[in-house]
Amino acid sequence: MPFIGQQPLTGAYSKLDAITASATATYNLQLDGAAYSPASANHLLVSLNGVMQAPQDSFTVSGSTITFASALTSSDNIDFIMAMGDVLNIGTPSAGTVGTSQLANSAVTDAKIVGMASSKLTGALPALDGSALTGTTPAIVAGDVVQQVSTSVQNHPHPSNPNGHIASDGNGAITETTAYSSASLTPLIQLAITKKITNSNLIVGLAGRFSITTGYRSQIALHDGYTAGQVTSAGGATNIGYHHYGLYNNTGGDFYHPGSYEYVITGISANTAKTYYWMGGSIGSGTQKYAGLVMTITEIAI
Repeated sequence: MPFIGQQPLTGAYSKLDAITASATATYNLQLDGAAYSPASANHLLVSLNGVMQAPQDSFTVSGSTITFASALTSSDNIDFIMAMGDVLNIGTPSAGTVGTSQLANSAVTDAKIVGMASSKLTGALPALDGSALTGTTPAIVAGDVVQQVSTSVQNHPHPSNPNGHIASDGNGAITETTAYSSASLTPLIQLAITKKITNSNLIVGLAGRFSITTGYRSQIALHDGYTAGQVTSAGGATNIGYHHYGLYNNTGGDFYHPGSYEYVITGISANTAKTYYWMGGSIGSGTQKYAGLVMTITEIAI
Protein backbone atom coordinates (compact mmCIF):
# COMPACT_ATOMS: atom_id res chain seq x y z
CA MET A 1 0.00 0.00 0.00
CA PRO A 2 1.46 3.42 -0.87
CA PHE A 3 2.21 6.09 1.77
CA ILE A 4 -0.36 8.81 2.31
CA GLY A 5 0.73 12.35 3.23
CA GLN A 6 4.24 13.65 3.97
CA GLN A 7 6.63 10.75 3.33
CA PRO A 8 8.72 8.76 3.84
CA LEU A 9 8.81 7.30 7.36
CA THR A 10 12.10 6.48 9.05
CA GLY A 11 14.00 3.77 7.24
CA ALA A 12 11.31 3.12 4.56
CA TYR A 13 13.46 2.49 1.46
CA SER A 14 11.30 2.26 -1.68
CA LYS A 15 11.78 2.22 -5.46
CA LEU A 16 9.23 4.61 -6.93
CA ASP A 17 7.11 3.92 -10.00
CA ALA A 18 8.85 4.23 -13.40
CA ILE A 19 8.61 7.58 -15.16
CA THR A 20 8.75 8.06 -18.93
CA ALA A 21 10.65 11.15 -19.97
CA SER A 22 9.07 13.66 -22.33
CA ALA A 23 9.58 17.27 -23.38
CA THR A 24 9.22 18.72 -19.85
CA ALA A 25 11.28 19.12 -16.69
CA THR A 26 8.48 18.35 -14.20
CA TYR A 27 7.15 14.88 -13.30
CA ASN A 28 4.88 13.35 -10.68
CA LEU A 29 6.34 10.98 -8.09
CA GLN A 30 4.27 7.87 -7.37
CA LEU A 31 4.57 4.71 -5.34
CA ASP A 32 2.24 1.87 -6.27
CA GLY A 33 0.14 4.31 -8.29
CA ALA A 34 -0.32 6.85 -5.48
CA ALA A 35 1.30 10.23 -5.10
CA TYR A 36 4.51 10.13 -3.06
CA SER A 37 5.94 13.13 -1.18
CA PRO A 38 9.50 12.79 0.13
CA ALA A 39 10.71 14.99 2.98
CA SER A 40 13.17 16.73 0.61
CA ALA A 41 15.21 16.17 -2.55
CA ASN A 42 18.03 14.94 -0.32
CA HIS A 43 15.98 11.80 0.43
CA LEU A 44 15.95 10.62 -3.23
CA LEU A 45 18.49 8.76 -5.39
CA VAL A 46 17.80 9.65 -9.04
CA SER A 47 19.53 8.04 -12.05
CA LEU A 48 19.13 9.76 -15.46
CA ASN A 49 20.68 8.22 -18.55
CA GLY A 50 22.90 6.10 -16.31
CA VAL A 51 24.21 9.09 -14.34
CA MET A 52 23.33 9.81 -10.67
CA GLN A 53 21.85 13.28 -10.26
CA ALA A 54 22.82 15.72 -7.51
CA PRO A 55 19.87 16.76 -5.31
CA GLN A 56 19.13 20.52 -5.25
CA ASP A 57 21.55 21.05 -8.18
CA SER A 58 20.22 18.64 -10.83
CA PHE A 59 16.69 18.37 -9.45
CA THR A 60 14.40 19.74 -6.74
CA VAL A 61 11.28 18.41 -5.05
CA SER A 62 8.05 20.16 -4.08
CA GLY A 63 5.40 17.94 -2.53
CA SER A 64 5.03 14.92 -4.87
CA THR A 65 6.57 16.71 -7.88
CA ILE A 66 10.19 16.38 -9.07
CA THR A 67 11.64 19.11 -11.30
CA PHE A 68 14.87 18.61 -13.20
CA ALA A 69 17.28 21.47 -13.81
CA SER A 70 16.43 21.46 -17.51
CA ALA A 71 13.65 20.00 -19.64
CA LEU A 72 14.10 16.37 -20.75
CA THR A 73 13.25 14.83 -24.13
CA SER A 74 11.63 11.58 -25.11
CA SER A 75 15.09 10.17 -25.80
CA ASP A 76 16.14 10.61 -22.16
CA ASN A 77 15.77 7.70 -19.78
CA ILE A 78 14.90 8.06 -16.10
CA ASP A 79 16.53 4.81 -14.95
CA PHE A 80 15.10 4.77 -11.42
CA ILE A 81 14.18 6.91 -8.41
CA MET A 82 14.85 5.44 -4.96
CA ALA A 83 13.24 6.95 -1.86
CA MET A 84 15.75 6.50 0.97
CA GLY A 85 13.40 7.36 3.82
CA ASP A 86 14.28 9.99 6.49
CA VAL A 87 17.76 8.56 6.82
CA LEU A 88 19.08 11.61 8.69
CA ASN A 89 16.17 11.75 11.17
CA ILE A 90 15.48 9.43 14.09
CA GLY A 91 11.73 9.97 14.32
CA THR A 92 9.98 9.90 17.69
CA PRO A 93 11.80 7.71 20.29
CA SER A 94 9.76 4.94 21.84
CA ALA A 95 8.49 5.49 25.39
CA GLY A 96 11.11 4.76 28.05
CA THR A 97 14.04 4.64 25.61
CA VAL A 98 15.68 8.02 26.38
CA GLY A 99 18.08 8.04 29.34
CA THR A 100 20.41 10.61 30.89
CA SER A 101 23.27 9.63 28.60
CA GLN A 102 21.20 10.65 25.55
CA LEU A 103 20.68 14.19 26.90
CA ALA A 104 23.37 16.75 26.15
CA ASN A 105 24.68 18.90 29.00
CA SER A 106 22.48 22.00 29.59
CA ALA A 107 19.92 20.63 27.08
CA VAL A 108 17.04 20.96 29.58
CA THR A 109 16.47 24.68 30.18
CA ASP A 110 14.24 26.57 32.62
CA ALA A 111 11.81 27.26 29.77
CA LYS A 112 11.25 23.51 29.34
CA ILE A 113 10.14 23.02 32.95
CA VAL A 114 8.08 26.19 33.50
CA GLY A 115 4.71 25.28 34.99
CA MET A 116 5.83 21.91 36.34
CA ALA A 117 3.59 20.91 39.21
CA SER A 118 5.25 21.08 42.62
CA SER A 119 4.09 17.49 43.23
CA LYS A 120 6.59 16.39 40.58
CA LEU A 121 9.51 17.72 42.61
CA THR A 122 10.32 14.93 45.02
CA GLY A 123 13.39 13.51 46.70
CA ALA A 124 16.38 15.12 48.41
CA LEU A 125 17.26 18.70 47.53
CA PRO A 126 20.63 19.32 45.85
CA ALA A 127 23.44 21.02 47.73
CA LEU A 128 23.17 24.81 47.80
CA ASP A 129 25.73 26.64 45.66
CA GLY A 130 25.65 30.03 47.38
CA SER A 131 23.04 31.58 45.12
CA ALA A 132 20.54 33.92 46.72
CA LEU A 133 17.55 32.15 48.29
CA THR A 134 14.07 33.48 47.74
CA GLY A 135 10.70 32.81 49.31
CA THR A 136 9.34 33.00 52.84
CA THR A 137 11.79 34.13 55.53
CA PRO A 138 12.24 31.47 58.24
CA ALA A 139 10.48 32.28 61.50
CA ILE A 140 12.61 33.80 64.28
CA VAL A 141 12.18 32.06 67.62
CA ALA A 142 13.08 33.13 71.13
CA GLY A 143 16.81 32.99 71.76
CA ASP A 144 17.83 33.55 68.15
CA VAL A 145 20.58 36.12 67.56
CA VAL A 146 18.98 38.66 65.22
CA GLN A 147 22.16 40.69 64.70
CA GLN A 148 25.43 41.60 66.41
CA VAL A 149 27.75 44.59 66.02
CA SER A 150 31.05 45.31 67.73
CA THR A 151 33.93 47.76 67.84
CA SER A 152 37.25 48.23 69.62
CA VAL A 153 39.18 51.37 70.50
CA GLN A 154 42.81 52.32 70.13
CA ASN A 155 42.57 56.06 70.73
CA HIS A 156 40.60 57.73 73.51
CA PRO A 157 38.87 61.14 72.98
CA HIS A 158 40.45 63.77 75.19
CA PRO A 159 38.10 64.69 78.08
CA SER A 160 38.65 68.45 77.76
CA ASN A 161 39.26 68.71 74.01
CA PRO A 162 36.57 67.07 71.82
CA ASN A 163 38.77 67.48 68.74
CA GLY A 164 41.83 65.85 70.31
CA HIS A 165 42.68 62.33 71.39
CA ILE A 166 44.90 60.65 73.92
CA ALA A 167 46.86 58.15 71.87
CA SER A 168 47.10 54.54 72.99
CA ASP A 169 50.38 53.04 74.08
CA GLY A 170 50.42 50.69 71.08
CA ASN A 171 48.66 47.91 72.98
CA GLY A 172 45.24 49.54 73.06
CA ALA A 173 45.79 51.27 76.44
CA ILE A 174 44.28 54.72 76.96
CA THR A 175 44.45 57.16 79.87
CA GLU A 176 41.87 59.57 81.29
CA THR A 177 42.63 62.06 84.06
CA THR A 178 39.17 63.61 84.48
CA ALA A 179 37.29 62.62 87.63
CA TYR A 180 34.15 60.55 87.06
CA SER A 181 31.96 63.23 88.66
CA SER A 182 33.09 65.86 86.15
CA ALA A 183 30.43 67.42 83.92
CA SER A 184 32.72 67.26 80.88
CA LEU A 185 33.34 63.51 80.47
CA THR A 186 33.62 62.01 77.00
CA PRO A 187 32.87 58.40 76.03
CA LEU A 188 35.54 55.74 76.27
CA ILE A 189 33.89 53.86 73.42
CA GLN A 190 30.58 54.08 71.55
CA LEU A 191 28.57 51.97 69.08
CA ALA A 192 25.39 52.46 67.02
CA ILE A 193 22.74 49.90 66.09
CA THR A 194 19.33 49.91 64.37
CA LYS A 195 16.93 47.43 65.94
CA LYS A 196 15.46 44.94 63.45
CA ILE A 197 12.46 43.50 65.30
CA THR A 198 10.30 44.66 68.20
CA ASN A 199 10.20 41.37 70.12
CA SER A 200 13.86 41.41 71.08
CA ASN A 201 16.30 42.74 73.66
CA LEU A 202 19.62 44.50 73.15
CA ILE A 203 22.55 43.26 75.21
CA VAL A 204 25.16 46.03 75.41
CA GLY A 205 28.51 44.72 76.62
CA LEU A 206 32.01 46.02 77.35
CA ALA A 207 35.17 44.01 77.98
CA GLY A 208 38.73 45.14 78.68
CA ARG A 209 41.36 45.86 81.32
CA PHE A 210 41.11 48.74 83.79
CA SER A 211 43.52 50.50 86.17
CA ILE A 212 43.29 53.36 88.71
CA THR A 213 45.84 55.51 90.52
CA THR A 214 46.70 54.91 94.17
CA GLY A 215 43.97 55.79 96.64
CA TYR A 216 41.06 56.02 94.21
CA ARG A 217 38.22 53.76 93.07
CA SER A 218 37.00 53.25 89.52
CA GLN A 219 33.52 53.47 88.10
CA ILE A 220 32.04 52.90 84.66
CA ALA A 221 28.59 53.79 83.26
CA LEU A 222 26.42 53.24 80.20
CA HIS A 223 24.42 56.00 78.49
CA ASP A 224 22.15 55.99 75.44
CA GLY A 225 22.82 59.65 74.66
CA TYR A 226 25.75 62.00 74.95
CA THR A 227 26.25 65.75 74.79
CA ALA A 228 29.69 67.09 75.68
CA GLY A 229 29.69 68.79 79.07
CA GLN A 230 26.30 67.43 80.15
CA VAL A 231 26.91 63.81 81.12
CA THR A 232 27.40 63.02 84.82
CA SER A 233 27.43 59.81 86.83
CA ALA A 234 23.88 60.02 88.10
CA GLY A 235 20.46 61.18 86.92
CA GLY A 236 19.42 62.37 83.49
CA ALA A 237 17.30 60.59 80.91
CA THR A 238 20.32 59.18 79.09
CA ASN A 239 21.90 57.50 82.12
CA ILE A 240 21.17 53.75 81.99
CA GLY A 241 23.30 52.70 84.94
CA TYR A 242 26.80 52.50 86.35
CA HIS A 243 29.20 50.08 88.08
CA HIS A 244 31.71 50.29 90.84
CA TYR A 245 33.79 47.67 89.16
CA GLY A 246 35.62 46.71 92.32
CA LEU A 247 39.08 48.11 91.64
CA TYR A 248 40.83 50.06 94.35
CA ASN A 249 44.57 50.70 94.02
CA ASN A 250 46.22 50.92 97.43
CA THR A 251 49.81 50.05 96.56
CA GLY A 252 50.70 52.23 93.56
CA GLY A 253 51.86 51.25 90.08
CA ASP A 254 49.71 50.04 87.19
CA PHE A 255 47.59 47.18 88.41
CA TYR A 256 45.18 46.24 85.59
CA HIS A 257 41.91 44.59 86.50
CA PRO A 258 40.26 42.56 83.70
CA GLY A 259 36.51 42.83 83.54
CA SER A 260 33.37 42.70 81.42
CA TYR A 261 30.03 44.42 81.91
CA GLU A 262 26.68 44.33 80.19
CA TYR A 263 23.17 45.72 80.30
CA VAL A 264 20.00 44.23 78.81
CA ILE A 265 17.99 46.98 77.10
CA THR A 266 14.24 46.33 76.67
CA GLY A 267 11.21 48.10 75.22
CA ILE A 268 12.69 49.44 71.97
CA SER A 269 10.63 49.18 68.79
CA ALA A 270 11.82 47.80 65.46
CA ASN A 271 13.74 50.17 63.14
CA THR A 272 14.78 52.39 66.05
CA ALA A 273 18.37 53.65 65.72
CA LYS A 274 20.32 53.88 69.00
CA THR A 275 23.87 54.81 69.97
CA TYR A 276 25.27 53.60 73.29
CA TYR A 277 28.24 55.12 75.15
CA TRP A 278 30.43 53.62 77.87
CA MET A 279 31.76 56.37 80.18
CA GLY A 280 34.68 55.93 82.58
CA GLY A 281 36.44 57.75 85.38
CA SER A 282 37.45 57.65 89.02
CA ILE A 283 35.81 58.68 92.24
CA GLY A 284 37.83 61.80 92.88
CA SER A 285 40.59 63.12 90.63
CA GLY A 286 42.53 59.90 90.16
CA THR A 287 43.92 58.78 86.80
CA GLN A 288 42.09 56.00 85.07
CA LYS A 289 43.70 53.70 82.46
CA TYR A 290 42.02 51.35 79.99
CA ALA A 291 43.44 48.65 77.73
CA GLY A 292 41.92 46.51 74.97
CA LEU A 293 38.37 47.84 75.15
CA VAL A 294 35.84 45.91 73.03
CA MET A 295 32.16 46.91 72.85
CA THR A 296 29.48 44.56 71.53
CA ILE A 297 25.73 44.98 71.00
CA THR A 298 23.70 41.82 70.39
CA GLU A 299 20.00 41.77 69.46
CA ILE A 300 18.33 38.60 70.74
CA ALA A 301 14.75 37.56 70.01
CA ILE A 302 12.41 37.07 72.99
